[in-house]
Amino acid sequence: MSHFIDNSNFSVDGVLADFPSTASSPISCLAHNNKRTRPGKDRALITTHNGASGIYVGSTNLAYQQAFEDGADVIDCSIQMSIDGVAFCLESADLMGHTTTVKTFMPQATLVPVIQKSNRIFSFDLSWSNIQSLKLELTSLLFASGMTRNLAVKNEGNFMTRNEFLNFAKNSTISGILINIRGIGEESMGL
Repeated sequence: MSHFIDNSNFSVDGVLADFPSTASSPISCLAHNNKRTRPGKDRALITTHNGASGIYVGSTNLAYQQAFEDGADVIDCSIQMSIDGVAFCLESADLMGHTTTVKTFMPQATLVPVIQKSNRIFSFDLSWSNIQSLKLELTSLLFASGMTRNLAVKNEGNFMTRNEFLNFAKNSTISGILINIRGIGEESMGL
């Protein structure tokens, strides 16, 4: 079914979604799967990307809780490290892409050419208490256009340490976890 959307900012003849058309068909097929049934020949294994990162800020307690409530089988955590050795879940070590209050720490911005082409604020340059003081921000594929999603909760949720993530998974009926560890300049490695 196609819909025409027209307003003063843009016009679309079709369906407007965060997912490209190649991914939207499988996502719609999975939307009506029975929750909490073991994957088999008739059911796909549902794995998250930073929890329910389209609804809440990715890699937060709220995103993982929503993914669990939505029936995810496997939840994932990309591990980042603080300067004082605290392992926590966040998609990237670059804090400027996931938080709004990094201006406080701009004097600590560094250039790591294998990661970014400009000075950035990285998790490995801040203490865990400094990282926890940052205000999280829900990002979107449409972020560059100025369009945001789920404005009511765009700054909600808390960072989760690796141990909090593991305890959450252990105390739920999640079938499995995926731990993603990246070194500087390396591709991701799922464990």
